[in-house]
Amino acid sequence: MTVPDAITHEVIYPQPIEKVWAALTDADQLAVWLMDTDFVPRQGQTFTFFEHEPWPDGQFIDVQCRVVACDPPRRLAYTWASPPKLGETLVEWELETVPQGTKVRLTHSGFARHGDAGREAFDILENGWGGLLREELAEFLRSGARAARPTSTRAERAAGAAGGGHIALIRTASAPCDSPDWTW
Repeated sequence: MTVPDAITHEVIYPQPIEKVWAALTDADQLAVWLMDTDFVPRQGQTFTFFEHEPWPDGQFIDVQCRVVACDPPRRLAYTWASPPKLGETLVEWELETVPQGTKVRLTHSGFARHGDAGREAFDILENGWGGLLREELAEFLRSGARAARPTSTRAERAAGAAGGGHIALIRTASAPCDSPDWTW
């Protein structure tokens, strides 16, 4: 089975581009809607996204990154790697002012070269990024708060949603991506 190489999501937020850019580049704001981080928006800067809750296998996943492009408030790109499971991929954010507010295009690429690990990561992150953009970031931009989350542990969510495998934000087959039927 071939491994898809890129995930792309586009979302329009009613907020101005400067507010959306800040949500993508300020470490304190990223910690509310994405993950804790020591991110600094400077080309060449290395940083880490990290979690406080282990995955079902007991591991804590840290995502090691390096800023490769930073053109405020239009474009941000950084590498994304979570060894030993996934080698380096690329996350690119493109922002554009539109009459409705700000259009955000996220492209996460580089999965194909990682074989089975790339396929597994693609499957998890395709839905994960969709939920983060449509729920977490949208709520944060609207209210400054984290979207409501299930109270179960990651291990319980993983066992229920993925049959004991890795956790992923998933949706029912009939639910569109912007549906409230997304579940952990």
